[in-house]
Amino acid sequence: MGNWALYLALCLLGAGPTDAEIYQVRFLPAEAGQDVTLECKQNLGYSAMYWYRQDTGQGLKLIYYSTVEKDIQRGDLSEGYSVSREKKELFPLTV
Repeated sequence: MGNWALYLALCLLGAGPTDAEIYQVRFLPAEAGQDVTLECKQNLGYSAMYWYRQDTGQGLKLIYYSTVEKDIQRGDLSEGYSVSREKKELFPLTV
């Protein structure tokens, strides 16, 4: 999946106030080739959640998004990633 230092994965909520509360771990150490799951949790009851990737010097690229529980849509860059949406407040991404 490339060098972790070269990109940033972002989980964003859909429309709503800018003071939305989300939780993501800041660092997640892993060895090369090891699968890693990035957790994204929100407690404001929003339906839409998005995962983006940003490579150094480039704009955001959509990986996956979900507008309701158990409904997941692929973005422009979904190969090599997997997601689940069993609960409204959770949208984990595995790399």
